[in-house]
Amino acid sequence: MVNSDKKNQVYFERITRYNGLPNDGIYGILEDKNHKIWLSTNLGVVKYSENPNEIESYRSNDGLSSDEFNLGAYYSDENGRLYFGSINGITSINPKATVKKDVRKNIVFSKVIIGERSIDTYQLNHSDKPELFQRKDETAIDISVANISFSKINTQRYRYRILGLDGKWNYLETRRSIVIASLPQGNYTLEIQSRSSDQGWQGGIKRLYLRVETDFWNSRQGIYLIAFIIVMFYLISSFLLSRYHRKRLQLVENKSNLNELRLKEIKIDNELMLHELGEREKRLSSLHQKLDLAGKRLDSQRYKDITTGFYRVNYLYKVINEKILSQADSNDVDNKKDYFSLAIIELNDYTRIHQQHGLLIVTEFMSKLSELIKQKIDSGSQVFTVQNGELLILSKEKDNIKFKNKLLNLREQILGSYFDVANGISESTKVALSIFSLQNTEINSTRNLSLLIDLLLQAHLLNNDPVSGKVIEIVGAEQSVDFLFDLKSENISQYIQAGKVKYHILAP
Repeated sequence: MVNSDKKNQVYFERITRYNGLPNDGIYGILEDKNHKIWLSTNLGVVKYSENPNEIESYRSNDGLSSDEFNLGAYYSDENGRLYFGSINGITSINPKATVKKDVRKNIVFSKVIIGERSIDTYQLNHSDKPELFQRKDETAIDISVANISFSKINTQRYRYRILGLDGKWNYLETRRSIVIASLPQGNYTLEIQSRSSDQGWQGGIKRLYLRVETDFWNSRQGIYLIAFIIVMFYLISSFLLSRYHRKRLQLVENKSNLNELRLKEIKIDNELMLHELGEREKRLSSLHQKLDLAGKRLDSQRYKDITTGFYRVNYLYKVINEKILSQADSNDVDNKKDYFSLAIIELNDYTRIHQQHGLLIVTEFMSKLSELIKQKIDSGSQVFTVQNGELLILSKEKDNIKFKNKLLNLREQILGSYFDVANGISESTKVALSIFSLQNTEINSTRNLSLLIDLLLQAHLLNNDPVSGKVIEIVGAEQSVDFLFDLKSENISQYIQAGKVKYHILAP
């Protein structure tokens, strides 16, 4: 059935023979003018009402041509009369003329055994609130029930649940025996319900109240008593020991004032020692906290490049390798393509600036360039330091032409700028740029991303000019780029040197 909740969200509800259908084989479905659903099945015709949730079945002994109907043989005319084709003819139904059958459900207990005791079922069946008491030495309860209904003999189905335990319905089908074992101490309500094979689970619940006893010393009251005795024993023992020590101390004080002075000195010394030990422990604890904090900061900065503020590329490989090991056969994050372009920016004058001015100057130079790159590259992209003066960019910009123009404009801005890195010192640099657009490549695993990064790094190393700084764009491969995913990382260099990677120069 298709339903909707209070939030107008549509969901499907499965109606089966456990909900009252006589059979799960449905051959035809019709709706009458009162919005009741009529179903032809392999065991009669069913009328289903959603509100309230009721199921009413009709069989051949109710006037149907047969209990077994044919697939697709159903029709509703303009007057609201329903027709269903069976293996023995056609059944015509006037929904207005059908009357709901009133089948009285009267469940009685036919046998009740607790442990080895047999309980008088007459009193249970004639009590307004039947109750059973299980002693601590009785481990199981065996209950048999019957449904006193003469409409359809031997067609009753039964189910039960225990409120106070789990509350889930347990279906017995035509079995009438219930065995309950190892109930914990407490009070429970056993609910039993029956239906005929052509009826739903409406009403007719028989209730039996169960009270389970346990050993006193294992009960809550027994545990409280034991705890009280232990506490009282501790308090009395503490009082007696304290009284004994006070008498001993008074005797020692009366014997000698000298001993009293010595005891006071020892007490003062002990207190001073404990105070000193406490202070040392506090200092040690403070040092441990500072060391832990420093260790955490060190771990957080282990993969950071201090000159650029970006993570080093080995951090990216670490993450990729961890994903490959933990998800060897699964797709990458969220099963979607995360990156659409890769690029390498190489600052050709990094080594010269380092040699001429030293580490502090080149660090300041790279810091200023990094800030410029952060401003020009979209926030969704990630930048990693490959090595000194060389940066890897992973872009999530879907418009590859727009991303390429950003990189070219960034390169032109760097080429035409001098950066103040110290008093009286300004520096500029040539820029080499390699771009790899992935618009036709489906990246569905971390391994594939790692291979494409290796391809770009090695293509940049083999084809770009480290002095003048050209701009190259990888436009494809001799075969589909998907072919690279079958290569091993160590074979990529041979693949490039063989001239199988196609690229063109965008700027000298």
